[in-house]
Amino acid sequence: MFSLFLSTVLSLDAQATAVPISASALSGQQILDKVTTVWQSRPEPPFEAFTMPCHELLHQGAEGSCGASRFMRVYMRASDGMAHVETIPAPGEKPVVLLPEGRLYGPAFAPLGFTRKLGDNKRVGSLATDPLSSLKTIASVTATSYAYDVTVSPGSCDGGAGYALSLTPRATDGSHPLRALLVDSASYRICQLTYVLQFNGGSATVQYDFSYEGQPATPVIVRIDAQVPYRSLLGLRSSNTSEDLTDIAFPLKVSGFP
Repeated sequence: MFSLFLSTVLSLDAQATAVPISASALSGQQILDKVTTVWQSRPEPPFEAFTMPCHELLHQGAEGSCGASRFMRVYMRASDGMAHVETIPAPGEKPVVLLPEGRLYGPAFAPLGFTRKLGDNKRVGSLATDPLSSLKTIASVTATSYAYDVTVSPGSCDGGAGYALSLTPRATDGSHPLRALLVDSASYRICQLTYVLQFNGGSATVQYDFSYEGQPATPVIVRIDAQVPYRSLLGLRSSNTSEDLTDIAFPLKVSGFP
């Protein structure tokens, strides 16, 4: 069940499927520093487009419905995180604009992606500010302490050797939601990122799987898995949801969405 509360669970188990690697001479924090450098040098195309199963978006202010369409096309604008959504029509039908321009969210209002834009805002449209941009600050007045304690263990990234990083925030105000990274040990590219967010009186866990597409290679989310708490008559429960993002492209322009 999606309803634009996107979702995900990576089938990759860093412990069970880990490809053995020799003990790293680098500490977890040193690895994280290298990962941060690679991540922040990534290209950021003006638009990203992807396809996903069509769901009603009326609660987000959409103007249409899916009708007979099974899939929808989402166009995300990097400059402000706004999204344009329309159906992929069935034969003989015309596309229907579901959302001319607006914000979309993942489970527990998690972001649908990340931007290099910085500042006081935690979110830029449907995107979040760079989760690796403030690793050396645990408060706005200091830049001398690392934000996380980091431990490292062997992992597997797209079938190759990797590092599994576990991150424990030093601050307790919820300002640093990262909890885990799975990275390639040769390139230091992120192939999985895990968030933990406070939601509905509990903790929501959201995992993003990344692929690298285009030229130059750009990290894109290809799957989102989530465990989201909800309240029932029996108390706090949780549900698991997942969604794949396919047919990823980087158009230079999008008709009707400047």
